[in-house]
Formats: sequence, C-alpha cells, structure tokens
Amino acid sequence: MDAYTLSTLFRVLHVLGFSLWLGALLVEYWVGGAYARLEASARAVYAGIHRNIDRTIIHLGVGLSVLAGLGMLFSIGLGTVFGTRGGWFHLKILLGFVAAALQMWANLSFKRALEALTSGQEGAWGRAYRRWRLLAGLVLLMLLYNLLTGVISTA
Repeated sequence: MDAYTLSTLFRVLHVLGFSLWLGALLVEYWVGGAYARLEASARAVYAGIHRNIDRTIIHLGVGLSVLAGLGMLFSIGLGTVFGTRGGWFHLKILLGFVAAALQMWANLSFKRALEALTSGQEGAWGRAYRRWRLLAGLVLLMLLYNLLTGVISTA
C-alpha cells in the first residue's frame, strides 16, 4: 500500500473517530442537561446510560481519532506536515491531545458523580456533575475549533 492510500485510510478513520466522539459528546451534553433536573431514582437510570455511552462510543471515538491522527502524521512524513502547515498545525495537534486528556478527566468526574448519586449524596452529585459539564463543554469547544481549522486548512 502506498503512502497516499495509507494516509487516506487514516484520514477516513480519523474523521470517523472524531465524528463518534463529537456526536456522542453533543448528545450526552444535551440529554445530560435534561435528566439532571429529574428526581434521583430516574436520574440514576439515565446516568447509567450516560456512563455506557462514555465507555463505548466516546472511548472508541477518542482512540480512533488519536491513533489514526498519529498514523496520518507518520504515513506522509513529519517533515511534510510540520513544514507546510506551521504553528497552527502544532496548536491543532496540541488541542487534540488536551481535549483527549480533558475527556478522560470528565469521564472520571462523571463516574464520581454517578457513585455519589447511587449513594444518595445529592450535594456531591451536583458538584461532580457541574465539573463534568464544564470539562465536557471545554472539550466540545476544542473539538469544534479543530473541526473548523481542519475544514479551513484542507479547503
């Protein structure tokens, strides 16, 4: 397989992973705002579903995005990528890794919120849930920035 075909394959996998990550996070963020206002017993059911989305779709999306992105870098040569795109491309890559790290922190925060909810600690649930919303919002902003700069730089 030549470098161009391999790079195209990695690009498709990268976009697929990014789409899974962004789509699932948008759904979680939107639905999470609705179920956070429910009573504790109903909230626990939806929070369990939310946790399963984190464990499957988001982790798959993050993994595909990072691994395929690294594959793209190494398949076409680091000198080509970094030499032609300059500092903005460094920022794009850095934001991608920071977003992945924040996503993992958000997942841990939501796990703590779910544990507090199941043990009946409403105050701890609220604090951990607000921290998750803040982290998830930051990740969404970073992903949207990377999406827009990717579209602009490849046009």
